[in-house]
Amino acid sequence: MVTRPERFITFFIAKIPGLSRSMPHQRTPGHRNRMMGIHDLPSYIVTISLDDREFKKCISDLAGYFNIGEHERHEPHITLLGPFHLSPGRDPASILMESRILEKVPPIFHAELGAPLMLRGKRGYAIVIRAEPENTLAGFATEMRKCLTSEFTDCTWIDRSAGIRIYHVSLGFGLRRERAETVLRTLEESSAGAGRFPGTCLVAGNTVESGFLTVIRRGVLWRVFDLRQRKWLSRGVVFKKG
Repeated sequence: MVTRPERFITFFIAKIPGLSRSMPHQRTPGHRNRMMGIHDLPSYIVTISLDDREFKKCISDLAGYFNIGEHERHEPHITLLGPFHLSPGRDPASILMESRILEKVPPIFHAELGAPLMLRGKRGYAIVIRAEPENTLAGFATEMRKCLTSEFTDCTWIDRSAGIRIYHVSLGFGLRRERAETVLRTLEESSAGAGRFPGTCLVAGNTVESGFLTVIRRGVLWRVFDLRQRKWLSRGVVFKKG
């Protein structure tokens, strides 16, 4: 049998450490896109972060009780909008500053906790606690949505129409259905007084508060608006403050 030369050469090169099938004169699709000025538009999510130490500890203790790992939970927050994409060269921080709606916000946002829910996501199920925004936060979320949606190039189906989003605090995500159902059942039984576990902070009727509006870009914290100081903080400043 005669071996095709090009197949043998390709196989041989692939086996040499440090070499691959991409030769110096070849260009990857990503390289071609960069040369042509085509870039993937960043995705954004706008949230309010829940930074109260006692509340964060309570969430952490409760996650530990259910063996929910760090890779299965986020820092406590309430998502107001997103994920979405904007026109090239535009970002949420600039648009919100131009609209001047941040000049009207109070120094603190509040939301009232409600019943636990199980939501289905792209990668499994999530256990969340409803968080109903009080009037000021609800009004701001509505105005912000109006302000940003006009510049959307794409968004999640939840934000395509007003009134669909369920505001919530996430306890765990990416869970298998059976596991999520067990967590939900335990939370519901405890709410009814049939169980005891860490996490009394999640009792329906309790209020959570936030003094920070956060913008997530490409899945990473990007900008934070300090409601008390009424100014944007850079990512570096936020991490420096801890």
